[in-house]
Parts: sequence; structure tokens; C-alpha cells
Amino acid sequence: MRVSTRAYNPESGDFERLCRFIIQDNRAKRDYFVWQLGRIVDWKYGLWGEDKYFPNFFRRNAQLWLDYFDELIGFAISENGDNMFHIFIKESYAPVYEVIVQWVIEHWGDRDGALSTQVTEKQSAQMRILEQCGFVSKGIAEVTRTYNLREMETTAPVLAEGFER
Repeated sequence: MRVSTRAYNPESGDFERLCRFIIQDNRAKRDYFVWQLGRIVDWKYGLWGEDKYFPNFFRRNAQLWLDYFDELIGFAISENGDNMFHIFIKESYAPVYEVIVQWVIEHWGDRDGALSTQVTEKQSAQMRILEQCGFVSKGIAEVTRTYNLREMETTAPVLAEGFER
């Protein structure tokens, strides 16, 4: 399996690649995906931090892994350019996860504070790799709740006088 890595390139089609990857990841993982499309769009276009005004921000905070055919198989991303990072990898390339973790430690390990990431409870293999690389669980970071509008009990709306259904 030949895999290469390079920095995100804002002048190429990399942003579109990341968006397609997130959509495919969501489709594959259904109930336990980590990022939605809006979050990757916010990473690129949500200019809430001045660091994003500088062109090299995106190159410094996203690293891509590609297969022999130059298809995106995974990436590491720091949303705000700090010590928090996320790793996304296609299931068929799961062994590359450890390579990405090692890359993050080597290249982003000098950022302020200890490196930090989040995984879901269904990502037990990734948890083991993180622990083998020296990461320690700090407990639950997020809880996602869902509901089905069709199952919710509702009362009929009250219309103001002069209106009818």
C-alpha cells in the first residue's frame, strides 16, 4: 500500500476533497460521525480568528494522506491552529491512523499545551493507538442527542381570531 502525505493546498482542489471526504465519512458512519459538512466549511470560511486571515494558516493546520491514485484517504486537521486536532481516515486504510498520529505528534507537538483530540466510543481501535502513543483519556467531551419529530407529541396550534386552517 503506497501512501503519501502533503500539506493542504488552498490553491488546489483540496477544500473540495475535504468536503467530499466528510460527506462520505458521514454516510459510512451514520450515527457516530465526528464532523458535519458545516464544520469543515466553517474551518475554511468562518473567520472568527485573526490567524485565518494569513494564507499559511490552512497549510499549517491540515495535512493530507493520499493513495497511489492521489485519492484522499485521510487527513489531520487543527480547527483553530492550536493543540486540538482531529484525524479522519477511510476505514479501508485504518492502519494509517497510527502514522497520522505520529505525524501530528512530531509536527504539531510543540503547540501550546498538550495535544488533544476527540474520538467516539465506537472508535476503540483509535483509542488504543492514541493510548499507545501516550494520550490519556480525560473523560467524556461531547454528548450528541437526537430526536424524531414524527414521534414528538404536540398540541394543535392556536390561531389568532380571523385566521382559519
